[in-house]
Formats: sequence, structure tokens, C-alpha cells
Amino acid sequence: MTTSAPKSVQATFAAMLEDSGKTQKAIALEVGLDRRNVISMMKTGDMKVPIDRASALARACGADPAAFTRLVVQEYMPEVWEMLSVEFGQANASHTDDDEHVENA
Repeated sequence: MTTSAPKSVQATFAAMLEDSGKTQKAIALEVGLDRRNVISMMKTGDMKVPIDRASALARACGADPAAFTRLVVQEYMPEVWEMLSVEFGQANASHTDDDEHVENA
């Protein structure tokens, strides 16, 4: 069985938003963002998903917060992810089965 490459943060976030059935305004309000246009900017990739908001955004969309936060750290801070993977006994863990749950949550 081959494992497909994980989707980008932008593509995953866009899919999470669509799957949530909520408006961008509703998501923004739920996670405490003053301007809903930042949701649109994250969705299109014009703005990075703030790491400190990743789990709240995933929860608001009904997705797995840990898996989405992991994807955000892996993509935006690969050196940090690698160090954490080594420290927590998952050396070279660039993709796990849990990543699939971001889209399916």
C-alpha cells in the first residue's frame, strides 16, 4: 500500500472549511478573529495559518486539532518538527496515519 503525500496546509484548510458547512465569518468568530478576511487569506494561501490558532481552527471546522497542528508545524517549521520527532521517539516521522484524519474528521 502506498501512502500519498500529505496535502499542504492551505489545501487541507480549504477542504476543512468546505467540509465544515460553516461560513468564514462563523469560523472567524468562533476562534476569536476580528476580521473574517483572514480566514479567506489562509484558505487561499495568502496568509499562513497561525500556529497558535491551528487547533482552534481545526476544532471550529470539526477536524482533528492535533493532526492539523502537526501538519502546520511540519510544513512551516520542518526543523522544529524533526527535533520534536526525535525527542519524542518518532525520528523521521514526516507523515503518519493520523494525518489522514484531518480531512476525515
